[in-house]
Amino acid sequence: MALIECKECGKNVSTKATSCPSCGAPVEIFLHVPELPRKPKPRLWLGLFLFFALGFTTVVPGLTFSVGTGLAAVILLHLYFAPLSRVLGNFLRVTSDRPKWRVLKLTGLGIVAALLITSSLAEYSTQRTRAQLELKMAAEDTARAKVVEAANAQVSRIIENAKAALAAGDVAKAEQALNEASQVKRARNLALVEKLGKTIGDSVDSMKALNLLVELPETDFAAFKAKGILPQSFSLGYASLTDRMTATAKLQLDTATVKRAELAAAKAAERKMNEEKVAALKAAELIRLKEKDDRIKQSMVSITARSDEVESITWYRHNLSPDSNMSKALWPYIGKKGNEVWLRMKITYTASDWLFINQFTFNIDGNNYPVSLDWGDRKSDNSGGQIWEWVDLMVNAQGYALLTKIRDSTRTILRYQGSQYSSDRDISVSEKQAIREILIAYEAMGGIPPRR
Repeated sequence: MALIECKECGKNVSTKATSCPSCGAPVEIFLHVPELPRKPKPRLWLGLFLFFALGFTTVVPGLTFSVGTGLAAVILLHLYFAPLSRVLGNFLRVTSDRPKWRVLKLTGLGIVAALLITSSLAEYSTQRTRAQLELKMAAEDTARAKVVEAANAQVSRIIENAKAALAAGDVAKAEQALNEASQVKRARNLALVEKLGKTIGDSVDSMKALNLLVELPETDFAAFKAKGILPQSFSLGYASLTDRMTATAKLQLDTATVKRAELAAAKAAERKMNEEKVAALKAAELIRLKEKDDRIKQSMVSITARSDEVESITWYRHNLSPDSNMSKALWPYIGKKGNEVWLRMKITYTASDWLFINQFTFNIDGNNYPVSLDWGDRKSDNSGGQIWEWVDLMVNAQGYALLTKIRDSTRTILRYQGSQYSSDRDISVSEKQAIREILIAYEAMGGIPPRR
């Protein structure tokens, strides 16, 4: 026995009772309720098959057409052939107890079938049109190729006739044949016409004959002038053309003789001028080397060497430069250790009071060139009421350029710039001489101007 809910009063009643004890409603009215028809599940594989059949329209239109017509046949048999109606309805997942769903689904399947059939027919038409177009294009290409082939054959025949005329010595007929060949349309071998035409043109070209005569070796030119022996360069492959070229060249013999003489004279003059030029350059180089050697010797006479046996360094200082920091001077000097050579520069200042120098400014012929100092560069000392300040710097590319400018200047003013005051002086003639001769000695020892 089971309890169910009364549809009238909502209270529980036994399934064995004939009526509800509360309201008297008969139990059998709401005990046997008919089940509603269930919606059939669609066939997923059928939908996928129809989708792929549509996708293969451009590849296999026959398959798409077969599927479309098959689907249409199944729908029609289901609707109008009663013995198969139920079987095909189960296949299509449509039932008569759901009429709206049946109509909707059959309509959709009919549209799909129509789409498959029309797309396959359209593809058939496209393929047929494409095949006809390809056949037409192939026929046009074949016809065009035949026309070109015929034109090429015509040009080849004309060229052969022109060659035969040249072999027979009839140049005018050969030229007429080539003119006819050049007017053939759609020919692809007209380059042969141009080549043969150029050969004929060369045979009557006076300038070409003259150039050939001028460029001939002396022995070939003498043989052709004296005995008429034909140079190999005059051969054009046909006796008639070669004879024309030879006849044209004979008319140019006198002009070629003059040209050859002028060319020989010009070459001799050029050769002589080159020899004189080379001799002058050698003489100038010898003079330059001698002057350089003299300058080196003269500069070394004015330079004093001092050896540092502990560091194995030899220092070279010009005799015009002071040997003490108690001076106002600018003087470069050289250091050498083995094959290594370097250049240093001292700038010194002395007075009765301090400047605390932090910068030097060189005014060279009106242009200023500042030299800033780091704190560690400045050195100082004092004694007996005198002070002296100095720097001892390694000469870099900027310093080397500064020394060459001072050496070549008309006037150079050196300003010692202190923290509060400054002091100016002119670089003396003896300082410039010392710079000049130190730089010469530096290069003579193998020193190279710094690059940075």
